[in-house]
Amino acid sequence: MREWFDERAREIEEATPKERDRYADFLRLAAICVVVVGHWLAPHISMGPVSVRVRLVFGMVEPLQWLTWLFQVMPVFFFVGGMINALSWERASADKSYTYVDWLRRRARRLLWPLVPLLVAWIFAALVLESMGMRTTYVSRASHAVLYPIWFLAAYLCVVAVAPLAHWMHRRLGWIALAAMVAAAGVVDALVWAGWNEAAWLNFLFVWGAIHQAGFFWYERGLSKRVMVGVSVAATALVGLWLLVRLSPYSATMVAAGFERRPNDLPPSIALLGLATAQFGLLVALRRPVERWLQRAGVWAVVSLGGQRIMTIYLWHMTAMIVVALALIPTEIWPMPTEPDTTWWLLRIPWVLLLSCVLALLVVVFGRFEQPETADPASRSGVLETSRAVVSVGLVSFGIARLMLDGLYAGGGISGLSWTALAVLGLGLVGLGVFRRD
Repeated sequence: MREWFDERAREIEEATPKERDRYADFLRLAAICVVVVGHWLAPHISMGPVSVRVRLVFGMVEPLQWLTWLFQVMPVFFFVGGMINALSWERASADKSYTYVDWLRRRARRLLWPLVPLLVAWIFAALVLESMGMRTTYVSRASHAVLYPIWFLAAYLCVVAVAPLAHWMHRRLGWIALAAMVAAAGVVDALVWAGWNEAAWLNFLFVWGAIHQAGFFWYERGLSKRVMVGVSVAATALVGLWLLVRLSPYSATMVAAGFERRPNDLPPSIALLGLATAQFGLLVALRRPVERWLQRAGVWAVVSLGGQRIMTIYLWHMTAMIVVALALIPTEIWPMPTEPDTTWWLLRIPWVLLLSCVLALLVVVFGRFEQPETADPASRSGVLETSRAVVSVGLVSFGIARLMLDGLYAGGGISGLSWTALAVLGLGLVGLGVFRRD
């Protein structure tokens, strides 16, 4: 096994272009892994005779709210995404026969194709589990929980769709474009505090868009390697964020727990921008030693192979948790204290290890959908094709939002599926060419 891995590591090392930014690949994989572990550690699950109760541990133990500052690392993914999308768009723009629609469809297919087997599997699982006698409440909550993380796909797809425009603004306005998006996010938050709660959804574009916009500076100027610069930025941002949550109505938790007046992540707030700034500083401070570490062939092989299955890991990690929970908790084999006591915390280690094993099996089975085989697309241009692509992005985002909020299955057989959301999502996927090979 060791010899096989060493040989594979040498092959990956030799095949890696010298100009590849290994740090970016590492950050994408590390961010997703931290999110996965955070999702596994946060829920306190208990099952009664007729219902399932899920509470978040940082909502039960107030001091743990500050730990969400460590586990809310989605800004890192959007920041790296800005750098990668800038690179991808500039390369596409250099080919005059390659249009915006071509670029968007290719990016969307890579992002959304892994979602298809997840939906198909859980539609089948929901119908089968209820027909086998499992309580509808259990089936409904389980199918709802596995789709909760897909909000990321909708948010990231919207950011990708406007990335060429955002990049154009960056090239002409630089810091002014970024400042404008931050200001817009602040205006939205002000409207929310004034009672216009629906306005909060605009910050999916402004907050995540601003973080993505910051990634353009990485691509254009390179990410600094000066440790003290990074430490200074991180420290200043953390102090500012601490003052913000202490002196304003913003909650300390960076992950929605249900008790906040205004969640900081769903939809995102300017408090999340403060956390993102602190994370940017830490990325600068850590860059030099991590890049040296990534020069090791074995380390880089793990990062490279993991990066090839990053969306599969993210989309299926909640399924792994549901599978283990449904298998162990109802049988009382797995102790489930009513509160997060010492026993509960000690069980977190075997819990994460067990879920990791199940997720590894799921990745082996469904990882093949991570990189769809496509030929070079036939060029698509014109107002009609562009409008179709933009409308399709809206349909996909709406369908995902409805599935995330309402769930996939309400019980009662096939009629209990969320057909409207699935139909809207399906139309969007068709419009973006996700189901076809160009």
